[in-house]
Amino acid sequence: EKSLANIRNQIEQIQSGIAMKNDEMGTELIDQLTLEERDLLSRLNPEITRLKEKFLSCKNSRIEIETRKEELENNLSTNLMRRQKELEAIISSADSKTLPVEVEAKEQELKESKRTLDEATTVLKANVDAINAHTRQMEQLKKQRDDLKALEANLEQTVQDGAKDLEQLMSSRSTYLVKQDECMKKIRDLGSLPADAFETYKRKNKKQLQKLLYDCNEQLKQFSHVNQKALDQYVNFTEQREQLQRRRAELDAGDEKIRELISVLDQRKDESIERTFKGVARHFREVFSELVQGGHGYLVMMKKKDGDAGDDDMDEDAPREADPEGRIEKYIGVKVKVSFTGKG
Repeated sequence: EKSLANIRNQIEQIQSGIAMKNDEMGTELIDQLTLEERDLLSRLNPEITRLKEKFLSCKNSRIEIETRKEELENNLSTNLMRRQKELEAIISSADSKTLPVEVEAKEQELKESKRTLDEATTVLKANVDAINAHTRQMEQLKKQRDDLKALEANLEQTVQDGAKDLEQLMSSRSTYLVKQDECMKKIRDLGSLPADAFETYKRKNKKQLQKLLYDCNEQLKQFSHVNQKALDQYVNFTEQREQLQRRRAELDAGDEKIRELISVLDQRKDESIERTFKGVARHFREVFSELVQGGHGYLVMMKKKDGDAGDDDMDEDAPREADPEGRIEKYIGVKVKVSFTGKG
C-alpha cells in the first residue's frame, strides 16, 4: 500500500510536469527571452542565414572538388600510370646500339620538318604578297568606284537638267503644234488651193503677203453669197456615194449567200423529217401486221393542197425534188389507215 501511494504521487508529479511542459510548448520561445537576448537573436538571425548559405556553397564546392579529384585519380590510374609503365618498358628495352639510329632518324625527320616549314613560310609569304596586291587592287577599285559614283551623280544632274530642258521644249512644241493646227484650219477654210500656190508666194516678204491677203479679202467680199466649199463637198459626197455603193454590193452578195444557205438547210431539214417519217411508217406497218394477222396499217402524212386537205404517201424511198416554199410547211397532220381483215 505504501508503494502504491508513492507510485500514485509520482504519477501525479509526472502528470503535472507533463502539463507544465505542454504549457511551455504552447508559448513562443521568444516570449520568454529578455530584451538583450531578443536583440542578440535579431542580430544573429541574418548571420545564421548567411552562414547557412555559405555552408551550402562550401558543400557544393566540396562535392565538385571530390568529383574532380575522382576524375583525376581515374585518369592517373588509367592513362598516366599506364603511359609511365609503357615508357619504362621502352627505356628498359632500348638498346645502346639502336639509339644512334633512332637519333639519326629523328634528326632526318627534323630536317624534313624544317624544309617543310621553310616551304610553308615561302608559300605564306607569297600569299601575304598576293593579299597585299589584292588589297591595293581593291583600294584602286574602291577609288574607281567613288569616281564612277561622282560621275554618275554628275550625269544624273545633267539628265535632270536635260529633262527640264526637254520639258520646256515639249511645252514649246505643244504651243507650236496648236498654232500649226490653227494655221492648217485657216488654210482648210480657204478651200482648194492650186498646186503652185506655195511656190508662187514663197519669195515674197510679209508686207507683200499681207497686202495681197487684204486685196484678196476685198475681192472675196464680192462673192460672199457663193458657197466656197462646194467643190470639196462634191468630192466628199462622191467618195461617200462610191463607198455606199460598194457596201450595198457586199450586202447584196452576203444576202444572196445567206438565202442559198437557208434554202439548203430547209431542204436538208425536209429530207431528214421525211426520212424519219418513212422509217416510223415502215415499222408501224410491220408491227401492225404482226399484231393483227391478215390486217395491215399505214401512216399517211396529211398535206394541204389549194385550201383542201389531201393525203401524201411518203412510204416511197425515191428522192423528191426540192420545194422552194418547203414541203414540211404544207403538212397539217398524220392519218392512220388500218384494216383488221385485210379488206377495205
